Amino acid sequence: KKRNLQLFCFLLTLTSSFCYNLATTRAATINVSIFTDTVNDDGSCSLREAISSANSDSISGIANGECTAGSGTDTLQLPIGIYTLSIAGTDDGNSSGDFDITSDMTITGLGATADDVIIDANDIDRIFDMRDNAVVTIDTLTVTDGTTNVDGGGISVGNAANLTLNSVKINFNVGDHGGGIYVDALGPQSGVLTINDSTISDNTAQDGGALNSKGTSTLNNVSISNNSA
Repeated sequence: KKRNLQLFCFLLTLTSSFCYNLATTRAATINVSIFTDTVNDDGSCSLREAISSANSDSISGIANGECTAGSGTDTLQLPIGIYTLSIAGTDDGNSSGDFDITSDMTITGLGATADDVIIDANDIDRIFDMRDNAVVTIDTLTVTDGTTNVDGGGISVGNAANLTLNSVKINFNVGDHGGGIYVDALGPQSGVLTINDSTISDNTAQDGGALNSKGTSTLNNVSISNNSA
């Protein structure tokens, strides 16, 4: 019996290791290659296309250089520069307006600080809309110039979504509730927000200039200044 138990434990360990390795190797790295806000099969990978590829686990086009297909919890890598939104609209499918995120992913700026990688909404909409049950991490970039007449001028964390911000700046955004960030909640479900080593400044809203949270929010070493409501 002892020998059988040892064999069982050995097989269980192998199975667990296999499942873990399978899960970790499924994730894709998607490298954004242009700063413009485009959706074209032109051999480049825009931030909008990269998010859509991660959402849908599909390539953004057949031309060489298009965004690779997402797979699992993807990592989107953004080189140093300014990414400006330019496709106006209000859909929830990421084809226009803000960046709609519906699947798990990490969005990482490749600069040394948040100032090196800037996502500028150009006042056409907010920047990020975390939808459904998406679990998202955003690292080392700036979210700025978002404008909306609804919730979350910079970022909206939807019901049951989970967002972590690390070394991020949220500034100069305007929204109805939550100029910088809005965290939603509905019934037993709620959005979850964690902010680490970040700055929220110069945002404007009717209430919650920096943050309006109906869900769960945890702030660690966060500088909040010059927001108005």
